[in-house]
Amino acid sequence: MRKTLYRITGVALIIATILGLAVSLTGLVGLWRVQPKVTAQLQSSVDLLQRSAQATAELLVVVDGSLEQVEKNVVLMKSAVDNVAASLDGTAAVTRTVGTTVGVDLVKVIRDTQSSLQAVGAGARLVDDTLAMVSAVPFIGARYKPEQPLQASIQDVSVSLEPMPASLQNVQKGFENTAVSFESLKGNVADLGKSVEGIEASLNSAQGVVAQYQSIVSDTQKQLDELQTALPGGVRAVTWGLTGLLVWLFIAQAGLLTQGLELLRRE
Repeated sequence: MRKTLYRITGVALIIATILGLAVSLTGLVGLWRVQPKVTAQLQSSVDLLQRSAQATAELLVVVDGSLEQVEKNVVLMKSAVDNVAASLDGTAAVTRTVGTTVGVDLVKVIRDTQSSLQAVGAGARLVDDTLAMVSAVPFIGARYKPEQPLQASIQDVSVSLEPMPASLQNVQKGFENTAVSFESLKGNVADLGKSVEGIEASLNSAQGVVAQYQSIVSDTQKQLDELQTALPGGVRAVTWGLTGLLVWLFIAQAGLLTQGLELLRRE
C-alpha cells in the first residue's frame, strides 16, 4: 500500500516537473520572441501620443495667435468706443451751447432790436408829422403823400420780428433734446465700453489658460521623448527579469524531479 502511494506521488511529481519544465521553456522562448513585438507596439503607441501632443501644441499656437488678434481688435474697438464717448460728450456740450445761443442770446437780440425799432418808430412818426405839416403849407409846394408812412414801415419790421423769439425758443428746445439724446447715447456707449473691458478681461484669462496648456503639453512632450528613449531598455529589463524568474522555476523543477525519482525507487 505504501509502495503504491510512493509510486503515485512520484509519478505526479515527475509529471508536474515535466509540465513545469515545458512551461518554463515555452515561456522563455515565447518571451524573447514577443519582446521585439511588444517593444515595437509600445514605441508605436508612444509615437502616436507624441504626434497627438505635437498636434495639440500646434493647435494651441493657432489658438493663442487667434486670441492675440482678437485682443488687438478689442483694444482698437475700446479705443474707438472711448473716442466716440468723448466726441458725444463734446457734441452734447456744443449742442446745448448752440441752443442757448439761439434760444436766449438771439431772442435777446431780437427783443433789443424791437425796442430799438420802437424808438426809431417814434422818431419816424415825428418825421412823418413834420413832413406832413410842411407839405400842408401852400407856398412851400412840397407834397408828402407816401404809400406807407415811415413809422408804419418800421412798425411792420418790428411786427415781422415778433414770431421769431418763439421760433428760436422752439429751436432751442430741439437742440436741448438733441443734447439729451447725445448724453443718453453717450451713456449707452459707456456701457458698451464696459462690456468691451469685460471681453478684454475674458481674453486675458483665456490667454492665461492657453499658456498653462502650452506648458502642460510641453512637459508632456518632454516626458514622452524620455519614455520613447528609455522604452527599449525598460522592455529589455522586464524581459530579463521574467527570464530570471523562469530560469529559477526551471531549476526548481530539478528538485521535484529528484523527489519523484526517489519516491519511485522506494519499496
